[in-house]
Amino acid sequence: IQSTFSTLFSMSAKASTKRPTYKEMIREAIIVLKDRKGSSQPAIKKYIANTYHIEDNATLNQST
Repeated sequence: IQSTFSTLFSMSAKASTKRPTYKEMIREAIIVLKDRKGSSQPAIKKYIANTYHIEDNATLNQST
């Protein structure tokens, strides 16, 4: 668990300089959301949009 948190914090540090890949963002969203039944696609998109300030819906739709 400790390595997971350190990974998330290092990703946050990278986000200020360079945005991570969509694969990394999706992985982070699933870990942070911690939904027992799984994370829905809309929930993951909302997390990514809010965390990385991605406003363009077309950009998020391309990655799926």
